[in-house]
Amino acid sequence: MAGAAAAKGASLGEVAQLATEVGNSLVTVGVSLDHVHVPGRAKDDEALLADDELELGMGIHNEPGSKKLKPVPELGSLVKMMLEQLLDSNDKDRAYLSDVENGKYALMVNNLGGLSVLELGAISKEVASQLRQSSLLFLSTTQH
Repeated sequence: MAGAAAAKGASLGEVAQLATEVGNSLVTVGVSLDHVHVPGRAKDDEALLADDELELGMGIHNEPGSKKLKPVPELGSLVKMMLEQLLDSNDKDRAYLSDVENGKYALMVNNLGGLSVLELGAISKEVASQLRQSSLLFLSTTQH
């Protein structure tokens, strides 16, 4: 967003203000069926996930998640858990997302290269459906 603002001629101060506002209004949650394994490094046996387990909230650099779920929930349940973790206005860690209720948000579903286009489309559709059914207004979806 900062790059787009700069390309449109915004001043450095305006770009910095926008970048700060966006950064301060961002939440993220990841989910994974396995941890990253760096070639040439020993695997951390404590971090390994069972075949019927996933980790909710795991970071892209193997940071521990908020919980492990076993068995792996169906997609609708998992998306609901993730949206609740991201958007619960009663959660003091996420209270800064005040404009979500007014429809002022963007959603990015990122697969980090691990999913097919078909799987990513199914996930995006489920997220959009749940947002439409909630009190949140989902303005538009764009798939690339």
